[in-house]
Amino acid sequence: TRCADMCTNHGRYCHPSDRGIAGKDLLTEIVRRACIRNTATSKHVHGDDLWLDYIVNFDEHCGASPETFSDPHCIQKAMRAIHNKDDIHVCVTDDTGGVDKDGVNAVLDAALMQIHHRIVTPAIVVEGRHLAQPTAEHLFTTLCSQFDADFVPHVCVACSHTSSPLQCAQSMAKRRQHPRRKRKHHGWLIFLFFFVSAVGGAAFYVYKKRQEENGGEGGHWTLQEALMGDTI
Repeated sequence: TRCADMCTNHGRYCHPSDRGIAGKDLLTEIVRRACIRNTATSKHVHGDDLWLDYIVNFDEHCGASPETFSDPHCIQKAMRAIHNKDDIHVCVTDDTGGVDKDGVNAVLDAALMQIHHRIVTPAIVVEGRHLAQPTAEHLFTTLCSQFDADFVPHVCVACSHTSSPLQCAQSMAKRRQHPRRKRKHHGWLIFLFFFVSAVGGAAFYVYKKRQEENGGEGGHWTLQEALMGDTI
């Protein structure tokens, strides 16, 4: 996979590559150094000196490039002062849980627990806060808790204290997507009514005025002419 060279134990522990050195090799070296220290100190009075000797030799001869960092021959030379090399190999590949097996590695697990800003996947982190329960409901309530009191979204106020906040939020989202059709405003009909009434009233006034000017004989002058204007 894309991250295969960054992880050990089938993706359980991962480390970003550094200076071209694969994360998997860096993690393997962490396990090796822990095994050397534990084995050396348990069997030799000067075990810490042997461990430091290995680190100095490794950094000098193997740690300079990606090609030598994980080279078995270079690693063996770095352990020149250690006589029980087979014990170290068994520790790295088996006793600790190994780095190629699909399971827990005791050394890496212990190291992981000492890291304050560790992330155990699958996980959700909100504003640097790691959610112990990576569920949708817990995520919803955590996100809502991040807002100041004066800026809390309506969905948080409406749904946070319900028995199923996620279902409540989904229902609100659906209502926003499909709002109820509002009743059409009939104000334009009222305006049209008054407009027609006003025009009709004005036309009737002109019609009656023309009749009076013609001595009451306005039978040939039609209401249409009152509306359109005298064309004669």
